[in-house]
Amino acid sequence: MIKKIKIKKFLDYINICSLEVKLSIISTVFIFITLTKLDLYINWSIFESLISNFIVCLIGSLFSVLSILFAGIAFISNIFSTEFIIKLNKAFKKEDNNTNRTGEKATEDILTSFFFLCLHIGILLIYLTIIMFVINSNKQLIGHDAFNFILVVTIYAICFTIFYLIALIDSCIHLNIIKMKYNNIEMDKQSFYDKANEQRIELILATITDNYKKQGIDVDIYNALRDIVDKSSYSEEDKYKLIKYFRMLYGK
Repeated sequence: MIKKIKIKKFLDYINICSLEVKLSIISTVFIFITLTKLDLYINWSIFESLISNFIVCLIGSLFSVLSILFAGIAFISNIFSTEFIIKLNKAFKKEDNNTNRTGEKATEDILTSFFFLCLHIGILLIYLTIIMFVINSNKQLIGHDAFNFILVVTIYAICFTIFYLIALIDSCIHLNIIKMKYNNIEMDKQSFYDKANEQRIELILATITDNYKKQGIDVDIYNALRDIVDKSSYSEEDKYKLIKYFRMLYGK
């Protein structure tokens, strides 16, 4: 299982350049200072029950998040089809021709991040379960330095989970926005070509009609087009729409 996650993914825990790590560190420092001001270690007997209940609730919440992530991986795997990746490649090139980003790398990074987050939550669940049993045991309170170390690690792990999940959602939204922008560009381009082709066809039909009229031949474009549509393999609904459209343009 570990082989499926690139080693560099574990560096996400300490990647100070990422926003989620910065926010996790700031949150950890703020919470730790607050708990220190409240003399958590000295007044442990007062906070013990509250913290134990908090950990129980947190474990339940993490199990729910883990279930959602499993469903999310399956859902996103279906969205990231070959067509989607091809569109992302074109969209990245559209933004920057010199970019090294590809649809394959972007989708792989997101899927790997999902898997890494699932692994992280799994480890965190085991860790919090152990902490919960230790808190509810008859063991004496550990030393002050060891207590603070465990406290900082626990706070950071929880904060990292929250902000990493938010960052992952943001990455998914960003990819979808890029794809939507590319689709809009393609639709505008296609609409332009459709208009150009329609004008060319109109010019050709007008030229042919004028030539036939000069020769004294009456041309019924609508009926000719209707015969072609009737003989086509289109569905009845498409035939009806095409005939209606041609009647509007060329009907008498």
